[in-house]
Amino acid sequence: MTKTHRCPKRIAAVSSALSDSGAAVSSRDDAEDGHTILLVHEMTKACADEKFSAQITETFQENETLAIIARREVTIRGLVGESTGNDFKGSSHAGRRLDRAVRLFCNGQSSMASRIVAKELSWLVLKNESPTIEELRDHDIDIHEWRLALYGILQAACFYKDGENWNDWLKRVKKVIRDSAVKFNWEENRGELSGRFRASKEGEAKRTSAIASVTNNSILGKSIVKTIHQVKGNEFDCVVLFVPKPHSRNAPCPSDEWWPATSSEERRIAFVATSRAKKTLILCVHRNTYDALKEKRPKFVALFEKINIM
Repeated sequence: MTKTHRCPKRIAAVSSALSDSGAAVSSRDDAEDGHTILLVHEMTKACADEKFSAQITETFQENETLAIIARREVTIRGLVGESTGNDFKGSSHAGRRLDRAVRLFCNGQSSMASRIVAKELSWLVLKNESPTIEELRDHDIDIHEWRLALYGILQAACFYKDGENWNDWLKRVKKVIRDSAVKFNWEENRGELSGRFRASKEGEAKRTSAIASVTNNSILGKSIVKTIHQVKGNEFDCVVLFVPKPHSRNAPCPSDEWWPATSSEERRIAFVATSRAKKTLILCVHRNTYDALKEKRPKFVALFEKINIM
């Protein structure tokens, strides 16, 4: 791509720096300047904490579309999933996981939510939390029926009853999972099921509404939080590209990963991410990455009109 009708001038310049072919990406002649912000964080693990939320809230307008995106799903889980699954009261590991699935679903992460639900049903039916499609078929499980069952469990878990406590919710969801498992020829074992959904004294606390919890987070309630792959082809007024703290094996520093000696798949992916923005691009990197970029890629850093330190 050498001409963009989507991106303003500043964002087109950032995209040009990430062009795998080295070709400049030019915006329309009448395009606005747009905004490019380099946001520097010090998070050891990705999360949408108060500092991060405050910085983003100050930048985009209420009537604008906002997307918070990252290269890897594990980063998205940190930004959305791990930070939204802490309200469950009780000792049931299954209950805690299913509550997290509910909050993921409310944040638009339906695929991740479905995978969590699938682990519970798969373990009960097959004693295997992560069966392949082929393994499901080997057990004569109709894939369409299986997916409908997962949706039914998730729908039941998401349903909010005023005044319901966590033990009541756990009992209700357990019944839906039990009924679903029976449909797939599970040989019922009440002790086995009860062990994973055991009520507790802590579970007598009133259950909170996942939807209300998500809405109370000013960022998660107003944005799309997905991987770069999931938003390919889409566009948003404001895009936040979150890059976690560099890791030597799992997440090398962008100063090296985006500009290796040869052609870079990671640079192409970063190009896709930055070119989703129509008005504002926020590149959120760890301080270590920022220091490396200043040293190795000073011209890239100079493309950002603002540098905000969290």
